[in-house]
Amino acid sequence: MGLATSKRAVSVMWHLLDPPTIDRLRAVFADKTIVKAGQNSTIFDQGVLSHMGLRVQGRHVDSLLLHHNAFPGATHSLQRVASQFLIVPPWKAEFRSTEKEDPIELLSYNGR
Repeated sequence: MGLATSKRAVSVMWHLLDPPTIDRLRAVFADKTIVKAGQNSTIFDQGVLSHMGLRVQGRHVDSLLLHHNAFPGATHSLQRVASQFLIVPPWKAEFRSTEKEDPIELLSYNGR
């Protein structure tokens, strides 16, 4: 799971989270005063989070849907959207070319 604010980003493996941490996450996702944002989160992430007992409530922004509305017909992948609006390297290609799937590499990939 990757989580970020304007000051910090973290990536953690779900199975390493203890029950008190999951309760804190549940409270964050339920807090209607916190705006939540994600890429393809309306279609994918909210379903996965709900399955894990975390309901997303309050204002929610989905960058994939925003990009689709602003640029119909364009590619709406996370890497495309991020590179169009932020200064980021092509991390997906770098990760796939290493063919590593160790936990540290996966966390690094998710954090980017």
